[in-house]
Amino acid sequence: MKKIVLCTVALLYFQLASAQVTQLKNSISVGTLYLHTPSHSFRGLGIYHEYNLHINRYFTFSPTLSYSYSWHTIHSFPYYFYHNATIGTDFNVFVSTDKLKSFRLRLGGGPSTRFASGSNELEFALIPNGSVGGEFSTPIIFTPYKVIDRKYLSIGYSLLVEIEKDLSTKWKVGARVGYSSHSRKMTSFLMGLNIGLNL
Repeated sequence: MKKIVLCTVALLYFQLASAQVTQLKNSISVGTLYLHTPSHSFRGLGIYHEYNLHINRYFTFSPTLSYSYSWHTIHSFPYYFYHNATIGTDFNVFVSTDKLKSFRLRLGGGPSTRFASGSNELEFALIPNGSVGGEFSTPIIFTPYKVIDRKYLSIGYSLLVEIEKDLSTKWKVGARVGYSSHSRKMTSFLMGLNIGLNL
């Protein structure tokens, strides 16, 4: 009889534990990013899509797909303009706190890849018309200086801090800041906002 009682208690415990896990809802998020890459003097904007898979009450596995477009202009002769388009994948694991009032804090990090493609490096030249001491006109001449097709894959890691707020049982919003470091000296800082849907 004692063994039966113990087995019954154990089964009830595991059922309750599994019920708590099943109550955790996976979610998807869509967000926008502002990026700054000091090593290449790039600034840009991006969008990302993230799927949040609950491992347990505190840990979440969050694969992310992102796209960003960044640029850099040198405001002195010969006035170069560079641009870069990047597709990224991140495989972050987040640890989150219990709700602090209506907010939740999430800390995450994991391996990351970036596929970058840049081209059409242009020179913008101001050409004076006349001689020194004379009258000058300064038409802007758009002259293709070089056309460089650059495509490369960078591997690294990312770190993120996010604050999340539930709007309802279905919808939530979040704000995040992050840091990523990849090969080819691609070190970036980011800020972003997102909206999520519990599945």
